[in-house]
Amino acid sequence: MLLSHNLLKGLKLNLYLLQIIGTYPLRLTRDSNGSLEFSSCNKLNIKWQWFKIGVSVGFCCIFWIQLFQGRATEGLPTTLETLLYASGSTVCTIMSAAYLHRNDAVVELLTCFLNFEKHQSQIAPTFSLSKRGKLLVNFIQFSGFVCSPVILSCYVIQRWMNPCTSATFGWNLLMECFDEEFKHIGNKLSRKSLIYLTGCLLFTYWVALDLLGKFAFQVAEMFYLPSVCLIGYVRDRTRWNSLPYAIRKYRELQLLTRFYNWIQQDTVIVTMLNFSLLIIIISLYVMISLGSSISIPHLVLFSCALTDGLLTAVVCFGSCANVHSQSEKMLEFIKKKTSFEGLLSCRKQCESRIIKRCVTSMFPLNIRIGDVNFVEKLTPIVVLDFCFGLIVNLLLID
Repeated sequence: MLLSHNLLKGLKLNLYLLQIIGTYPLRLTRDSNGSLEFSSCNKLNIKWQWFKIGVSVGFCCIFWIQLFQGRATEGLPTTLETLLYASGSTVCTIMSAAYLHRNDAVVELLTCFLNFEKHQSQIAPTFSLSKRGKLLVNFIQFSGFVCSPVILSCYVIQRWMNPCTSATFGWNLLMECFDEEFKHIGNKLSRKSLIYLTGCLLFTYWVALDLLGKFAFQVAEMFYLPSVCLIGYVRDRTRWNSLPYAIRKYRELQLLTRFYNWIQQDTVIVTMLNFSLLIIIISLYVMISLGSSISIPHLVLFSCALTDGLLTAVVCFGSCANVHSQSEKMLEFIKKKTSFEGLLSCRKQCESRIIKRCVTSMFPLNIRIGDVNFVEKLTPIVVLDFCFGLIVNLLLID
């Protein structure tokens, strides 16, 4: 089956890594019959996650305050880096709170996908992914956990080399930063300041790793993975030989999509789209405009951030757009079957009218952005066009 046989390995690994960090949104276990099932984590873990979200809110507020305090005195790379941290931590906190608030609904959604595949496999051949599709899914699943430690390690190195900037969490309490002769970290920092800086960097690493780890899980497993499953379901339309069976299964896919949109469309997709725009614009502008003058940690940081932003905008939203395209082909297949095969097999005229009305009422599957818009095949192109156009304008202003 598409989810349980092809895609759960990466999801299991991501859940295991989240447990190492300290929080996990759900559990994947086996029931008495040996079948896989999703379940919510215990109440103590839920309370611990809400506590960490509260800590993250304070963390975000301090970063935004430091950004506005230092925007007139800091250099452009540092200001953009601080903006990236502040906006990134804010988006990750909002998404974590939204998913945690709907934790039971997410568990129910993934369970519905497993049940759909289980019932389908009893009648028709199982769903499958091509080798290229599996590699792409695994790459998306693991890229977040590869980039997150790299980004945070670059942050720690850069802040240790140059602590007296607004990008360093709590830098205002370092007394040496108000000394005009202080330029580089070394013997000039007192022992007390070194201990304080180490504590701040460790605290920042812990909070940011938790936020980025959950953000990577949410993007890969809760946003991208269901869209891949929906594409796999509708692509197997040629195996649904019976017209009533095809209509019933498509109705089930519509319900799954509605449930998916109810969880994602109002907060998650909107914030994710805006954040991917911000990441692409900031990272690419810095690398083009200041690529030869920024430090290696900065270069690696913005490169990883740009990679994640492009993957989200192109691959993840492109997969959601493919859901719409493939579902349109599915509807064409059902309508042709209704015209040539389905109506011939109907013994009564009333049955043919019912089937016609049922097929007419069907609509393509849409991954919605808010209450009005949805992701379609031109969405990734529009996103990239907007980003590149704004970057060109910024470069012309300089």
